[in-house]
Amino acid sequence: MDISFCMAEVVRVGVYQNEPYVMIEEGGGARGICVEVLEEIARREDWRLEYIPGSWAQCLENLTGGEIDVLVAIAYGTLRERHFDFTQNTILVTWGRIYTKKGSGIKSMLDLDGKRVAVLKADIYATRIMTTVQRFNLNCEFVVKDDYRDVLKEVRDGGAQAGAVDRFLGAKHCADLGLDESPIVFSPIEVKYAFPAGQKADLIAVIDRHLGEMLQDKGSVLQRSKARWLGPAPPAQIAPWMIYLFIVLSSAVILFIISSYILKRRIKIKTLELSRERDKLENEIRERRETERLLRLSEGKYRLLFDSSPQAVIILDQGGRIREINKTAEEMTWICWKEGIGKKISSWNAFAGESGRIVKKIDKVNRGESVKPFEISIQLGRSGETRRLLIDLALLKDIRETQVIQMIALDVTEKVLLEEHLRKVQKMEAVGTLAGGIAHDFNNLLTGVLGYSNMLKLSYDPEHEVYKAADVIEEAAERASRLTNQLLGFARMGKNQNISMDVCRIVEEVISILECTLDKNIRITMKSAQGPLFVSGDPHQLQQVMVNLALNSRDAMPGGGEIVFETGPVELDGEDCRDHPDARPGTYMCLSVTDTGEGIPEEIKDRIFEPFFSSRKQGERSGMGLAMAYGTVKNHGGFISVESESGRGTRMNVYLPLSAVDPLAEGEEASSLPAEGTGTVMIVDDEDIVLKTSRSMLEKLGYEVRAFSQGREAVEYFKEHHQKVDLVVLDMIMPGMDGAECFREMKKIDPGITAILSTGYGLNDRAREIIGGGMAGFVQKPYLISNLAKAVAENIKGPAP
Repeated sequence: MDISFCMAEVVRVGVYQNEPYVMIEEGGGARGICVEVLEEIARREDWRLEYIPGSWAQCLENLTGGEIDVLVAIAYGTLRERHFDFTQNTILVTWGRIYTKKGSGIKSMLDLDGKRVAVLKADIYATRIMTTVQRFNLNCEFVVKDDYRDVLKEVRDGGAQAGAVDRFLGAKHCADLGLDESPIVFSPIEVKYAFPAGQKADLIAVIDRHLGEMLQDKGSVLQRSKARWLGPAPPAQIAPWMIYLFIVLSSAVILFIISSYILKRRIKIKTLELSRERDKLENEIRERRETERLLRLSEGKYRLLFDSSPQAVIILDQGGRIREINKTAEEMTWICWKEGIGKKISSWNAFAGESGRIVKKIDKVNRGESVKPFEISIQLGRSGETRRLLIDLALLKDIRETQVIQMIALDVTEKVLLEEHLRKVQKMEAVGTLAGGIAHDFNNLLTGVLGYSNMLKLSYDPEHEVYKAADVIEEAAERASRLTNQLLGFARMGKNQNISMDVCRIVEEVISILECTLDKNIRITMKSAQGPLFVSGDPHQLQQVMVNLALNSRDAMPGGGEIVFETGPVELDGEDCRDHPDARPGTYMCLSVTDTGEGIPEEIKDRIFEPFFSSRKQGERSGMGLAMAYGTVKNHGGFISVESESGRGTRMNVYLPLSAVDPLAEGEEASSLPAEGTGTVMIVDDEDIVLKTSRSMLEKLGYEVRAFSQGREAVEYFKEHHQKVDLVVLDMIMPGMDGAECFREMKKIDPGITAILSTGYGLNDRAREIIGGGMAGFVQKPYLISNLAKAVAENIKGPAP
């Protein structure tokens, strides 16, 4: 192919310091591989080269503005190809490398986290190392220089811990500067000549033709220059045709031979030219196909890394228009990549409620102001679900030094739900503490009401009006006492006990609570097996399980309905336990809670016991009730099964292993009159009404009583008169010196002291700890005179001599 080239004799060449490809000399000239090749082409084409030196960034600016005709030694890239024209032929292939000070310990890309890295301004290596660091979420500070050698000097002088330069330049200077080659290599590139876009087609064609010939000729200037700058120079060779021509010309035997030779030589040259053109075209086709393959591979790898990020990434221009979006962002926001490019982020329905806020944040970023990560709510297009996103905006530069905004979104919906649940738990803990305190104080008050009504009944005949009035007062006080016990049970939620209990009795207590709290349009009934059903465990936790199941049934019946509690023993075999791996064949207590509500859809039946799963809308109950019930029942050695159908109600079956132990009834009222006794009893309680009531009860029974409202005062009396004291009744909670401390001080005075604990909190962990320290017994407030008489009679050591 005959390619003609017509142009001015002067070619403006942009040069910058980039060993060994191009080096600027003091006289205004240049040398290096790319310069020597271009000078050989200029010699052949009779061009005059005018070198225009500058920094790398200045050369790029001159090329863009058309102030130079060709830029030597530039890395080819698909993004750069949009702005410049390149030769088809590649001068050589190289790659970048990280150089460090000796002993730095930097061995991998991850070791760059927290380090300062020196790079060349607007360099392809700088762009790619910045992108890699960002994708690995590494925190690096980049020091930008105008010259590759300045990059290495910055590392040598300690201004940076690492520098990214071309491998050939780094290998040449690292030893002189006392630097090490790290194992970190990256970004293979093709070194070519670049030209202003769409302006130098003829110039490109001529240079490409000569480059193709030099690449095929092992003795060309290109090959010799590469060997000289990159390795040992190959031995000089004399072309055979020169020797042959010299012999033919020197002999000049006859004109016929000369003419024949010239003719043959022309034919040979023409044939060689045609052959070279054919080979060149074939090489161009192969290289183009390989380039396209590598381009597709590179783009595929980039897209894979970009799309596989667990975070949603959206690249915006400074006007807020989408330039690029990864798959995570597509799935999160329902923005299609093809449809979204070029459109403003604020125009999408998902961001409709937050568009104004996002635009303001983008404006602040464009002004260079710092923007902290902020949360927004988005509405998913298909499901209508609302999700919470944490947004981080950053102003970056792309390969063309154009400023873009990177928007990273992290789905924090579950985190927000967890925080909301934590607030609910903390609120319930506070309510539990309040309920326990109220129940304790109320029990102190009830001690007086119940005690004096009980004593009035003992003083009058059952037919007397005073007896009847006292009986009504006592019944009301006992009902109030049962209510405070339920409050104490709520306050002790989460305490672990392992006692034998009657499930039927617990169900009755739960129903009494639910009847006072649920809507009147919900009817509650109970079908109980004959006789008690005893299981081992924590009665308060099992009570909470039943409440949670009932509340779940209530939520399924917004228009009202019926809840049925049913208990009974069942015998389970291996087939019955097959779907519950932790269950063992045997005799179980089965508690069924059945409702007439909406039922559970089949598609979510397997998920109802998952924490935080709920089929309800946001803002309603979080769905933790069934998860708590499931965990509690499992911890008690049992399991829960579900029978439900949409529109036909739900039946929850709780199975717990039966216990053979029959517990002694707590709080059982004595069937006979309280026993009288003798001896001296000390009562220590900070509540005046409890002190007066207890004193009156014990004096009525025949005991001599010493009453004290302060622990310190009681200890001082005990120090002087402990030989005459037969029993001490101590309140657990008192200001100043509490019951436990008071007992310890008295025990130091008399190791044989006999004392019982009295409290309105019930037999909780604190009470058990105090009793375990050597106390003889326990009496629960409020108490009847029979309860107090029994506790005193069982523990008093008899009157002192």
